[in-house]
Amino acid sequence: GGQNWTPMGGHFSKPIDSFAPQFNSFGLELRNEARLVGKVAIQDLMKDTFFRFLISAMRLATGHRDGNPFSFVRNSIAELEGLDLATDKGHTGALRLTRMLSEDLNEALKGTPDSSSSEEVVQVLLNHFDQTSFRNTFREYSGGDRLEHIIRSSAEFLGECMSASYDWGDLFDRVDGKNSVKLMTIHKSKGLEFHTVVFLDLNDDAFWGGTDDSNVFFVALSRAMERVVFSFRKDAKGIGNVKHLYDLLSSSGVSFYELQQPS
Repeated sequence: GGQNWTPMGGHFSKPIDSFAPQFNSFGLELRNEARLVGKVAIQDLMKDTFFRFLISAMRLATGHRDGNPFSFVRNSIAELEGLDLATDKGHTGALRLTRMLSEDLNEALKGTPDSSSSEEVVQVLLNHFDQTSFRNTFREYSGGDRLEHIIRSSAEFLGECMSASYDWGDLFDRVDGKNSVKLMTIHKSKGLEFHTVVFLDLNDDAFWGGTDDSNVFFVALSRAMERVVFSFRKDAKGIGNVKHLYDLLSSSGVSFYELQQPS
């Protein structure tokens, strides 16, 4: 599936949308993880505490237990309320609040995703745990207006996914990008893993201009669990800086193919 591999680049010289038709011709959807939804990139939203809490609570409320959303919701609530899960009182309190949130979300999510309101869903969560609670609990929200941006972007991105989803399982797949090929910059790939990583334009335009470029390259290389694919263009500035790598690959028996530009 598309979610098992990702193309990466240090930067992209062509508009991201220009890649989409080639992927679509093979029945693949391309998702630009660097796209801003409001003021937050999708790839940042996916790692954000508030957004993960929101989606996990929605999973729990709709009976979709993939990824163990119950534990994430209960633990987040314990943090927000200062409850000690190691005690009977803290454990019971966290369970009670988890059930209350789940019941209210279930009421808001009774219809199909395309008939539900993402703003209403976000507000249900904030009715239980307001912005002050998040700011006081999670350091990333303690200063500035990051939390406000996250909340607005959460509602907008969730609304995009809901409007295109036929049921809640499909909604969560869309949020996760399960049926999409995720295009991302290398800097944002830290902490993630993929079966296959594709380097787009591994040439002097993008790599080996300095020490930082080498470090960035190895960050991307280490994201691959099974396979790595390198690509470069003849009309780029050359491969002088990365030629040693290509020579090593060639001497190790790696195959190279020349692809023709579609007419």
